Amino acid sequence: MQERTFEPSQGKAGYQRLLTPHRRPYPTADGYLCVMPYNNRHWQRFFELVGRPELVGDERFSQQSARSKNIDALYAIVAESMLARSTAEWIELLGKADIPCGQMNTPEDLFSEPHLKAVEMFPKIEHPTEGTLRHIKVPVKFDKTPGGLHRHAESLGASSVEVLSELGYSAEAIAELEQRGVTRTG
Repeated sequence: MQERTFEPSQGKAGYQRLLTPHRRPYPTADGYLCVMPYNNRHWQRFFELVGRPELVGDERFSQQSARSKNIDALYAIVAESMLARSTAEWIELLGKADIPCGQMNTPEDLFSEPHLKAVEMFPKIEHPTEGTLRHIKVPVKFDKTPGGLHRHAESLGASSVEVLSELGYSAEAIAELEQRGVTRTG
C-alpha cells in the first residue's frame, strides 16, 4: 500500500526501496555483495566507510523519508562504492560497522557453502541405470509427511501396460498401440 494507505493518497502504491532497479546485489572488485544499510546509524557508518562523510549531512540522505524519496541516487552511490574493495573486505568492514550484508553466492558456490554442506543439502544417490547422481534435499522437515526421494523416475514406458490396463485396455489393444508407435512398454 505504502503511500496509498492514506486518504487522500499521498503517492503511488509500492515500496520504493524495493522497486528501485538499483536495489540488487552489488558488484565488488571480485564478486557480488548484498548490503542493506537501513537506519540512520547504518547510513552514517556506511558514508564514513566509503569515504563520503559529507553525505551524512546531505538533506537528501539524512533521514529515512528523504532517503526514500532519493533512493535511486542513494543506491547508485552504494553501487559505485562497492567496486572499490573485494567482497571479503566489505564483509569484514560492514560487519564491524554492524551494517547488514552478505556475500551473494553463485549456484556453483552453493556446493561448498558450509551450512549447506553441514545439512547435506546435495546428497549423492545411486540411480539404477545412470550411476551416481547428486540431488537437492527437501529443505524442510515434516513429522507426518517427510519429503525426499522415495523412488527414481521410471524409464519411458515402464508403466504403460499397468496404466493402460487400469484404463480398461485389453492386452491386445495395448500391443496394437505399441505396434503403431502410440506407446512404448518396458
